[in-house]
Amino acid sequence: MHLGVASQLHQRLVQFFSEKVNLGFVPATLLVRELGVEPNFKEARQRKKRRTFDGYICQEDKAKFGILVQHHEGRDWFGRYIDLQRNVSQAVDEFTFYRLVQYFAIVLFECNMADDFGPATSVMNMSFTYHFTSVMIPGRFGQPSKQYVYEYLKDQSIWKSPRFWNAAFLHAIHDDRMKRTNGLIEWNSMSNEQRKDFETGEENSTYAHLVSFLYMMKSFDVDKEERENFLHKMSVIGDLSA
Repeated sequence: MHLGVASQLHQRLVQFFSEKVNLGFVPATLLVRELGVEPNFKEARQRKKRRTFDGYICQEDKAKFGILVQHHEGRDWFGRYIDLQRNVSQAVDEFTFYRLVQYFAIVLFECNMADDFGPATSVMNMSFTYHFTSVMIPGRFGQPSKQYVYEYLKDQSIWKSPRFWNAAFLHAIHDDRMKRTNGLIEWNSMSNEQRKDFETGEENSTYAHLVSFLYMMKSFDVDKEERENFLHKMSVIGDLSA
């Protein structure tokens, strides 16, 4: 997609999402630095005050959002946007919560259709982050319980795709490696001690991500056999079979 068209798409997404979903507002400077856009939040707030929300997305809004995330650029931007938004707040009100469920479902559907696993991974991770406290569903000892977005996304077809889980896991390992090494991996120039530290870091990262991914797979009701196959395959790839 042409850079100018992509920028326009990002602007439309910012405008749409800041108006439709009350997550709080990411500082404009952060949006400019990370996403290259500067939304008109004042205008969005004024529009929001004129609207009455009920927690569900009308068909017109679903169609508009669906068009925005039909392309990889839109889905990728959405994933990065909600990741930035969690810096503002991870606890949301009930209205916002159920809208997030619906927006996440639309993006996951498009990601599955396009085999676009990067944005799907971001949405998956954020579904375990955003939550609201429900007084209607009691938790332990009769206290209000936290409801997470992922609990309402278990029927998404993408969770049934081993290719998604494989790609998401390998991406997580790669991303962790880049952060750990600042993107600089020159094996031949490493000392024996540095190589040992690197290998230990790789092993610890693989273990940690395996635990996390197996938990998420179970949370999405992925079959036990599929989880075992995933564990075996990734253990071999990560040289953990011993």
